Amino acid sequence: MTRLNIEIPQKLGDALSSIAQQIHLKEEEIVCNALKAHLQDLKEDIEDYNDAMEILAQNNKTISWEEVQRKHGLLDS
Repeated sequence: MTRLNIEIPQKLGDALSSIAQQIHLKEEEIVCNALKAHLQDLKEDIEDYNDAMEILAQNNKTISWEEVQRKHGLLDS
């Protein structure tokens, strides 16, 4: 297990303490769960970005949103 010492704003610490008491979890568990979720979100964002960059690098023909709407009869004439 890695130990991490951080400083957080007082209001955030107070909120963490209050929530921990209300849901009967240790503050460390809440922080660890939040960090895991945030890191997973960041990982997915990075994967999405990399996928988008690969698609853009293919230089495929694109059309505008207006063209899509016109093609499918979704624009008012």
